[in-house]
Amino acid sequence: MAGIAAIAGVAILLALPIFGNPSVATVTIDQTMRFQTLRGWEVSDRVWQTDKKANRYDPSWEAVSTPLAEALVREVGINNLRLQVPSGIENPIDNWQRFRSGELTYEEMKTHSYEVVNDNNDPMVLDPAGMQFDVIDQNVSLVLVPLRDALAAQGERLYVTLTFVDFAWTDGKTSLNLAENPAEYAEFVLAVFDHLQTKYAVVPDALEVILEPENTDGWGGRAIGAAIVAVTDRLSAAGYAPEIIAPSTTRAENAVKYFNKLASVPGAAERVDMLAYHRYGPATARALPGIAGTAAKAGIQTGMLEFTKGDIDMLFEDLTRGNVSAWQQYGVARRVVDGDARASASYYLDALYKGDAFERIELPTRTQLLAQVFRLFRTGSVRVGGESDNSAVIPVAMEGTTGRMGLALRLTEPAQIKVRGMPAGNYILSGMNGAGMQITPQPITVRQGVDFDISADVLGGQDGVLTLRPVEIVTP
Repeated sequence: MAGIAAIAGVAILLALPIFGNPSVATVTIDQTMRFQTLRGWEVSDRVWQTDKKANRYDPSWEAVSTPLAEALVREVGINNLRLQVPSGIENPIDNWQRFRSGELTYEEMKTHSYEVVNDNNDPMVLDPAGMQFDVIDQNVSLVLVPLRDALAAQGERLYVTLTFVDFAWTDGKTSLNLAENPAEYAEFVLAVFDHLQTKYAVVPDALEVILEPENTDGWGGRAIGAAIVAVTDRLSAAGYAPEIIAPSTTRAENAVKYFNKLASVPGAAERVDMLAYHRYGPATARALPGIAGTAAKAGIQTGMLEFTKGDIDMLFEDLTRGNVSAWQQYGVARRVVDGDARASASYYLDALYKGDAFERIELPTRTQLLAQVFRLFRTGSVRVGGESDNSAVIPVAMEGTTGRMGLALRLTEPAQIKVRGMPAGNYILSGMNGAGMQITPQPITVRQGVDFDISADVLGGQDGVLTLRPVEIVTP
């Protein structure tokens, strides 16, 4: 039997079953309440370069880097990139190039990833022979540039964050610890900025000071603060003014503690633009109000910038309780050969192979659900008030840069929804349920001051995501 969705006085026939006793929810939009401005949706520059199982470099991703980037932009909605820089590039030996050429196994390369060998004893004078840029050049050429070009083709711009990585798990550590040497850290970062600007005309929009400080040697809050002061002074003197992201803690519950510690360094907190966290701790939900409150008091943004198991519920929670301006699950794509999906699922895309032959790119259901929101809300959108009287329906409403309103609804169970407060105009209702079924897009006209209803069976009796996208009025 077909269901009927009555929306703004128009009856729309849906070839979906009717079920009994759905929830009822009223969603209210309040444009007078203003929250975060959206920076965008981020991906890390990780594909399947490292084949840990075979203990080798896997070059197969290079041939498909452009279609992967195009899928991220057009189908997922990615518009931010984390360009990672391992501390071990300050070294007279290019160990990443040795790994790519087959001279080093993965395990051998890993021992050198964060092996820092000082270029010289003067942090104000760089010895170019002491810096190795092969890993950065590869990711700029095969990840950054294709993403940038795909976004430019649709009139958008790629936001690039340079992220410093200095993890503790390497056997190749030397006596130089950049966490303890702010001037040397500043020299390192400036060398990377200069290289990117000179070789590619790329100037990062942001500097993520240190990735996951809990996983490093010595990058406590005060060390992060000292590094912020030193590096911003050095970059400013060279004409660079990136936004500063910190502390990027592994666990959300550590973010405020690290921020408060870095704030004890004179001048550091005032230079931070985004208070960032990851979701790997057990107490993320409890930590979000404190993160949002601390950032609001400091007048800065928040960002959830990595969780490999990040899903649609976490996205809505981070947007509404953490007030995040940027959000990231993790990497570009995993390689799935002959249907064997045992490879890590920590990626937005699946690249499907039959033997050695590339076949196609697919979006896992988790990514498709995220894409409903990513593709609706774009950089510069401002979140406005959105409330629901039923916890089974969570709204996120944003006003775009053209002044038009969009609405995303997360349904954890089927619900009959009444929406009030949406601006008058033409919209498209679309979405996807948790089983991966896309609903047929439906045109909607919202009249000024008139509530409208969304039928409980629109998602086929499933949980899922619904979006209301504004469209321009077409005059015959």
